[in-house]
Amino acid sequence: MKTGQISIEFLLILAASAGMLTAFLLGTQQILQAAQWTQEIQSARQFMQEIKESTHSLSALGESSTQTIQGSHHGEWEMEARENSLALSVRFKGKEKNFTIQAPIPLQANLQTVPASFQIRLRRENEQILIEPA
Repeated sequence: MKTGQISIEFLLILAASAGMLTAFLLGTQQILQAAQWTQEIQSARQFMQEIKESTHSLSALGESSTQTIQGSHHGEWEMEARENSLALSVRFKGKEKNFTIQAPIPLQANLQTVPASFQIRLRRENEQILIEPA
């Protein structure tokens, strides 16, 4: 057997192995992105559920009552208060999902973009609930 033939066979085996490794890594990356998206959506759902529960509690409590919500996320979150509802738009790596909750009394958001690590205060004032940074 010639030395050149062994080198060519070695290079073919090495190229095939590199191709399989690349395909495996691309599949793993897609799975990782799907898991991150799922985690982002779960964080947004939990955030909106906490706000909903807080608005119901604050609607039953007196003026100047407050509640605080804290957490973190990795994407871009934007929220908008509209009368008795709150909309949250979540964007992460080219994907987007929107959430909306209804509140028992009017809402006013003094915070449009939710920071990646956040602490938000909900405060009842003048028969409405203010959402602001804590």
